[in-house]
Amino acid sequence: MRQREKRFSNLSSKGNIFLTILVGLMVLALSTIPATASKPQLSDTSISDAVEDQLLLDKAVPSYRIDITTDDGIVTLSGSVDNILAKERSAKIAQIVKGVRAVVNKIQVNPPVLRTDAQTDKDVEVALLNDPATDLYEIDVKVDDGIVSLYGTVDSWQEKRLCEMVAKGVKGVKGINNE
Repeated sequence: MRQREKRFSNLSSKGNIFLTILVGLMVLALSTIPATASKPQLSDTSISDAVEDQLLLDKAVPSYRIDITTDDGIVTLSGSVDNILAKERSAKIAQIVKGVRAVVNKIQVNPPVLRTDAQTDKDVEVALLNDPATDLYEIDVKVDDGIVSLYGTVDSWQEKRLCEMVAKGVKGVKGINNE
């Protein structure tokens, strides 16, 4: 009986050594596989094409007026749009495309109809008064060369952003300073 136990012990010990060597070889084999083999890198051209496709699908963005270039995953948008909302939406759409590492938004806002600062000022005030969410806020508006500055006091950061969003929707607004 003791010989049988001794033989079993020797076999068990040889099995452990074999198993250890096998596991070591598997780890070595797996570690030599490049990490990029499982994640193919997207080319800059394919990223630009994907951004262009996404912009084409969005009706709020005049994609035919936007140029897209990509360098090492960094997308640059240029061209011109009619309003700030279209400019910002273009950048947000580009940000969600697979492979995009960053977005540089150089899109210019050029309203289709030139308006005086006084007209834009009045329209922003009316828009703030007519919006049910912003009608109670005491917001002062000043416009200089199409750049709207908002002054006043609101109760929260969200309310501040809401006033900004309402002003961005007014024709003739090229930029916002939300104070």
